[in-house]
Amino acid sequence: MLAHDHAHDCSGGKGQRVDRRHPRCGAEQVGHDSRWPSPGLAKSDGRSANAAAERGEGHPKLSQAAMHVTLLRALVALVPAVALLAGSCFLFSRQKGLSAFLQLVGAAGIVVVLLTHVCEALQLFPAMGWGQEHSIGHYLDLGGAIAGITLFPSGYLLHALMRRGARGAGTS
Repeated sequence: MLAHDHAHDCSGGKGQRVDRRHPRCGAEQVGHDSRWPSPGLAKSDGRSANAAAERGEGHPKLSQAAMHVTLLRALVALVPAVALLAGSCFLFSRQKGLSAFLQLVGAAGIVVVLLTHVCEALQLFPAMGWGQEHSIGHYLDLGGAIAGITLFPSGYLLHALMRRGARGAGTS
């Protein structure tokens, strides 16, 4: 007899424990493990099982899996972000203009955002309060995101407009 490991309400609706087969996987259910919230309970108070896993609550395997996914996503996104930062550094070393500086600071902001997600997934520097509102880690992540989203495109646009203006002035 296989014990069923899915998080759900195994009661008959009135607090009774019922043994039956799970409709999707066919595993035999042997009652409810009260340590983990069921989706019925999660729905009643407005929380989902995934949100609990992302907060590190609930089933330890789920929260660990969510951290691995966060780490993988951050590391995959870090590769092009570092390439963007390297390109911005190269551009800034050749042209010391405002547009190159804005691109450099914006690319650095994007890298900061991704590094905060790596630190959150690896649980480095817990005093930063990664993932919690009104914490230093939250504001570092927010500041990096704002800098990256606003400054890099602004610098790129300024660079493109300056090149277009220089090309137009040279042809007449």
